[in-house]
Amino acid sequence: MSTKGEHTEKGEKPVKQLLFKAIQPSSSALRSERAKKQPRRTSSDSSEIMDFGKLQEQIDTICSGIMDLREDLKSVVKKEEIEECVTRVMTGIEARIVKDIEKLVDRKVQEVKEKVDSLEFKYQSLQEHVTQLGKQHAEQLESIEIQMTKTHDLAKEANKKANYNEQYSRKNNVKIMDVKIDGDESTETLITKVSNLFNNQGVILEKQDIMAIHRIPGRKGSTKPVLIKLMNNQVKSNLMKKRKAMKEAGNRIADDVTKLNSGLIS
Repeated sequence: MSTKGEHTEKGEKPVKQLLFKAIQPSSSALRSERAKKQPRRTSSDSSEIMDFGKLQEQIDTICSGIMDLREDLKSVVKKEEIEECVTRVMTGIEARIVKDIEKLVDRKVQEVKEKVDSLEFKYQSLQEHVTQLGKQHAEQLESIEIQMTKTHDLAKEANKKANYNEQYSRKNNVKIMDVKIDGDESTETLITKVSNLFNNQGVILEKQDIMAIHRIPGRKGSTKPVLIKLMNNQVKSNLMKKRKAMKEAGNRIADDVTKLNSGLIS
């Protein structure tokens, strides 16, 4: 039974399907039937359908643009990322600049150091040279001072000897002051005048006692003194004994001393 039933069921299914297909109307019939049932479209309905289609297309386009924009926005760099990138780049640039500046400064410092070392070497060399020159100068100066001292001593001694010799050559000389000048005075008239002055004081002065006689420059505005070079010191001594008497008579007598000795006397 069961087997029969199964066959019956299996046999019924194809039959039902065939009957269902036979009963179903055709597609053309269905379209015709639907057309009868639906109301007929007007021109305004067609226009609305077209507008709706266009609107749908615009919406689809906008949606597509939004999707593309969203995709693009995913690839857009954020502000923080830009700032981080800029900071990183600027930090790198700053580090390179600082490094370059440090290299430049180090190079310049080295150049300056080399120049300073060179100047120090030159300074030391010059200082040594100056020290050496100073020693030589001191030695030369000391030698010059010694020579000057010797020269001064020699000059002083020579001057002393010259003064002594000059004074010795004047040892028999006598100066007579305030002897008036009368007209054209000559050696003979001057000898006579001086001899008379001494004769008046009791001293005989012969012509042969006088080696030379002449006037010498005196003080401005005064009568020029008479200088007499006598034959010997004895004659001079006789005349000098009458110094006081001659002074009282208006004619002073003095030794003929050198300029140096005159300064010492005064």
